[in-house]
Amino acid sequence: MNPDDHIVLPIPQVTIDVQGGKPSTTFKEPPLDGSLALPNLWDWHLKHSPDHPLFHYVDTDATVKTLSWAEATRAMHAAGQLIHSRLKQDGSRQTIAILAAGDYITFLVVLMGLLRLGHNVFLISPRNSPATVAHLLAEVGVTYLIVGPEEGIRNSSQIALTELADEGLSVPGSSVMPTPDEIFSLSAASDFSLLPPVELKLSDPAVVLHTSGSSSFPKPVPMNHHRLLLWGISGKFCPINLTGLRLSTHAVPMFHAMGLIPTVWAATTGLELNNFRPQTPSPSITAAIVLEACTVTKSDRMLTVATFIEEWSREPESVERLKSLQGVIFGGAPLSKEVGNYLVSQGVGVHSAYGLAECGTLSMCFPPAGVTQTDWEYLNVNDGMRVKWVADEAGEMFQPYIVPSVYSVPNVFNSTIDGEPAFAISDWVARHPTKPGYFKILDRLDNQIIHSTGEKTNPGPLESIINQDPRVRSSLMFGRGKFNAGILVDPRPEYAFDPANEAKLIQFRNDLWPTIEKMNAYAPQHSRVFKEMVLVASPSKPVEYTSKLTPRRGATLNAYAEEIEAIYTAVENSNQADIPPPAAWDEASTLEYVRALISKVLKNPATDTDDIFQRGCDSLQATWIRNSILHALRNGSDVDVRKIPNNFVYEHPTIDGLAKFLSAHASNDLDVPSVEDKVAAMLAMAHKYTTSFPQHVPTVPTPSKDTVLVTGTTGGLGASVLANLIRSDNVIKVYVLYRRSSQSPVTRQKSVLEERGYDANLVDHEKVVLLEADLSKPDFGLSSEVLAEIRSSITHIMHIAYRVNWSLSLTSFDSDVHTVRNFVDLALSSPHQTPPRILITSSIAVVAGIHTGKPIKEEPVAPEVAVDNGYSESKWVCERILEICAAKTPLRPVVVRVGQITGSPSGAWNPSEWFPSLVRSSVYLGAFPELKESILDVAAKQLKLPQISQAEWVGRLKKSAEEFGEGSEQEMTRVNPGLSTEAFGVPVLDTVKTEAAAKSLTKEELKGLGAEDVASWLGYWKKVAFL
Repeated sequence: MNPDDHIVLPIPQVTIDVQGGKPSTTFKEPPLDGSLALPNLWDWHLKHSPDHPLFHYVDTDATVKTLSWAEATRAMHAAGQLIHSRLKQDGSRQTIAILAAGDYITFLVVLMGLLRLGHNVFLISPRNSPATVAHLLAEVGVTYLIVGPEEGIRNSSQIALTELADEGLSVPGSSVMPTPDEIFSLSAASDFSLLPPVELKLSDPAVVLHTSGSSSFPKPVPMNHHRLLLWGISGKFCPINLTGLRLSTHAVPMFHAMGLIPTVWAATTGLELNNFRPQTPSPSITAAIVLEACTVTKSDRMLTVATFIEEWSREPESVERLKSLQGVIFGGAPLSKEVGNYLVSQGVGVHSAYGLAECGTLSMCFPPAGVTQTDWEYLNVNDGMRVKWVADEAGEMFQPYIVPSVYSVPNVFNSTIDGEPAFAISDWVARHPTKPGYFKILDRLDNQIIHSTGEKTNPGPLESIINQDPRVRSSLMFGRGKFNAGILVDPRPEYAFDPANEAKLIQFRNDLWPTIEKMNAYAPQHSRVFKEMVLVASPSKPVEYTSKLTPRRGATLNAYAEEIEAIYTAVENSNQADIPPPAAWDEASTLEYVRALISKVLKNPATDTDDIFQRGCDSLQATWIRNSILHALRNGSDVDVRKIPNNFVYEHPTIDGLAKFLSAHASNDLDVPSVEDKVAAMLAMAHKYTTSFPQHVPTVPTPSKDTVLVTGTTGGLGASVLANLIRSDNVIKVYVLYRRSSQSPVTRQKSVLEERGYDANLVDHEKVVLLEADLSKPDFGLSSEVLAEIRSSITHIMHIAYRVNWSLSLTSFDSDVHTVRNFVDLALSSPHQTPPRILITSSIAVVAGIHTGKPIKEEPVAPEVAVDNGYSESKWVCERILEICAAKTPLRPVVVRVGQITGSPSGAWNPSEWFPSLVRSSVYLGAFPELKESILDVAAKQLKLPQISQAEWVGRLKKSAEEFGEGSEQEMTRVNPGLSTEAFGVPVLDTVKTEAAAKSLTKEELKGLGAEDVASWLGYWKKVAFL
């Protein structure tokens, strides 16, 4: 798959209707059939379009000067002569690199001079580190290096060359880029003569660009003269006439594709470019300087970067200037939706450009008439490019694949599609809902952050919101393998400070907080960032940027890995110290303190009797509440906090309950709930949900085929159940209920099925109906029409969804228990002769208190054996509700007590479950325990770890806890989750009734677990950074 093999000659003439423009008296259209390479086109313009403007710039006397094609072409020849004199005169064609920020015009004529000599030219961004420059020089085999005159660039180049020498690699010769005075004084001389003719084949190498290298070293992207010419011809597909149009290119660098493309369009279309005057050193580029130069040079349109646009949007005078342009075109990075919408509302024409070094410009950034400004985020596809769109599982996002055509050939092939070589772009895009050929960029394919919970954070849109803040230069989210997300912020130079200065760090976080809150309002709960998770970049460890002025994600996060770990540890021990403790810990004062603390931490307001976990409190927030209270007790009371249980926030999940607990503890009047108290609470909750069952009134026969209502299908067990229900010929319809989320049900479900090794397209089956619901409500939050349809058709209810949290108290599971009663009422409201069969998944935790040494029978148990934590107690209540329901109604429910379920066909297995935690703990301890009838021996062999006795393993576990001391509990259990896991003594369940009901679960039918299964689990845990 070599792009050089895709040269089709002659290149057909482009014939499209264009809008606007008048016949030019100075520009003559050159032959674009492939008979002339780009440097030859310049020579052609010297003869046929000598007076046509190529550049306009503001001179030192504040007047606008024009550089014609004749002057620019002579400068090309002069630059070629100056550099040719520095090279070996052996007639060979070399690979010459330019490492410069130099002014746009001088840079261009030097580049063209080298191409005119027949050399291959590598454009290297001066924003690369010396190590990166050395890598690129060696990778491409550069024989000569031209360096910008700026001291920083010269120092960087010298370090890079020294690195090459130290590694024993070939070191290219080097010299400083010719100055504008040298070039233009030579080209203006009366005795100046042009370079001799040179034969340039379209197959000859021409230019090498490089990728931004946001996650690793940049990759070289070579172009031959054929593809460089095609880049120029792509301008002929613009829907407006570019001849004579003035485009401001003040903000774009020549070493980047975004800066190079306008120059090749100028040669093919007569586009005129506005930029800064040729000068050494090159001018400092700021948003204010760019806008002033754009205005003075009377630009029609502007090509710029999103950061400048966002800065201009905050200044009414700048917005007025932008309104005078036909369009403001941005590229390289996304523009904030809020800023774009605001500018459009003010009458500014905002347009998005999209291109890559690997394939050129995918979009035409000069939209035709009739495109409404509300569509500013969308781009129209360059008609000269063949694009194939590959949809994601949900059919909502697409990945573009660029395949060769007569007008466009990618510089790199990295895939095939439909038997053709292609360049697969690593971006998700969305098509316009009504306008064919229009699309918008959503996010990178490879930037997703997978948390320890399995939840995923899409950083792009969230970082974009943070980057709008005037204090922020850039931001990067982190959190892979962690419970929650954080964000690294690089302040703008005028706001930079040493984050070791605690006072300045607190002030910066406070100043930034309104923007963080705006981001959090947009983000899903697991992606929200708390103030303590804002990490600020240090001037002593500068963030490395790409040529697109975007931070190198991988390199930067690796550089800050130690600080990121430290901030997670600090947050685990953090507290709301700015809320003063009560003067006295009496009940009234304590209640006021707890109210203030909870309202500060929680996003949703809670009353004194609300369960805070029902109001959105997660485990991280619970940790902050706990730490804040302990901090207050240490500093404002005589309470021995070592005697307070770690889970007291979970045990007392209301403001009122927590205040009473703390007040009682402070006065030594603490009443610790007994087993009897907990049993009473369980019986009371069961009674609450088993009164006044509705009467079942059958009116129609029971259908012969099954219609199933199912929940919990985004979990491992539920996903498997759903896949089998869809495949079942006896099931004619499946209603799937989901909790509401920012992602659509189809997107979530397909993602889960694919991750777990099932066919994601099963969701598209006509029998499947996906619905968002609120399970705690009697009508499930569904419309009356949909609820009536479900009620009249379902034959089975399979309720699998349930929160798994070992820390919560019984009362925090009230809404989950309420859901079971809601399904009972739904089943009893069925018109079928036989009401729907209800199946719920219970837990092995319900019988964890039975220690007879015999298999536990499949029957109801006494509440005392389930007393342990809120989860097991609530599951017993659910079982009890169905037990009473079976006695008092026609329903015949089924309870399935689920223990540990192994990973799915793909190996996906939630790392937070018991067995994965045991494996990780064993890796941490350096050995696996010997357990009878387990598969740990296979895991031990694959991980090359020994097995030791159970007693010795437990000993190591206890020693590990002692080594952590009073450090971060969250970090302790993250590194060694066995410290929070009951590793042994899992009860054995009798399965006689289960096997009688389901023959597929008999020992004869079930396939045993083996080495392949273990390998797939280990592979998944490594993939999600658990191992």
